[in-house]
Amino acid sequence: MIENISLSTHLLNISILFIAALLLGVLLYSSSERIQKRILSIELLLLFWILFQTTLSLNRWYMDQKSGALHLLFPFLFPIAIYIFLNATPRGKRLFLGLNQKNLILLQTIRIPIGILFLLLSKDRQAPMEMTIFGLNFDLIFGVLAMLAYLFYQKIASNRKLVHSLHLLGSMSMLVQMTLAFFSVAGPHQRLGITQPFYAATHFPFSLTPTVLFGFLFVAHLLAIAPKTKS
Repeated sequence: MIENISLSTHLLNISILFIAALLLGVLLYSSSERIQKRILSIELLLLFWILFQTTLSLNRWYMDQKSGALHLLFPFLFPIAIYIFLNATPRGKRLFLGLNQKNLILLQTIRIPIGILFLLLSKDRQAPMEMTIFGLNFDLIFGVLAMLAYLFYQKIASNRKLVHSLHLLGSMSMLVQMTLAFFSVAGPHQRLGITQPFYAATHFPFSLTPTVLFGFLFVAHLLAIAPKTKS
C-alpha cells in the first residue's frame, strides 16, 4: 500500500521532519543557560528515541496485529511518562522553567504542514478522512493560531490566561489526533477508517509523525502550561 503514496507527499513528510528538528534547535539554543549546558544530552536522547522508533518501524513492529493494542500506545505514553517523572523532581521543574516560552509556541507552527500532510495521505488513501481538517484534525487551525501567537507574542505574553488557554486547547487537539491515530491503524482495536485505515502509521518514514512528533508536540504543550500553573 505504501507504494501508492505520491512523491509530493514523501517530500512534505521529509520536510516536516527537517523543520521539526530545526525548530527544536531554535528552542533549545534560545532557552536558559541550564538547558544550553545540557543540549548535547537532550539531543542524544531525542536521537536515540528517533532511531529506536525507526528500528521498530523497519522491523514491522507496528504491523503486528497479534500483540494487542499496547505496542501502539507505547510511543504516545512513553514521552508523557517521562514528562510526568521529570516534572515530579525539583531538577526537572527547574529545567522546564528555563524553556523559551515564545519558541515553545513557534514549535507548534509545524502543525500547519502536518495538517497538509494528512490531507495528502488521505488523498493517497493512506489515512482516513477523520484525520484531516474535514474530520477531527485541528492541526491547520492550531498551527495558524501558533503562528499568530508567535508574531504577536510581545502583546499577549502578559495575558497568561490567553496563552495558557491556547496551549490547553492545543494539547486537547493533539490528544484527539493521537486517539484518532490509535483507532485508525488496521487491527482488532480499529474503530475508525474501516474502509481506509491509517496505513502510513506502520511504514517508515511516515511512522515517525505519529510515533515521534505527536507525543513530542503534546508534551511541548504541557511544558508551556506547567510553568504558568506553577506560578
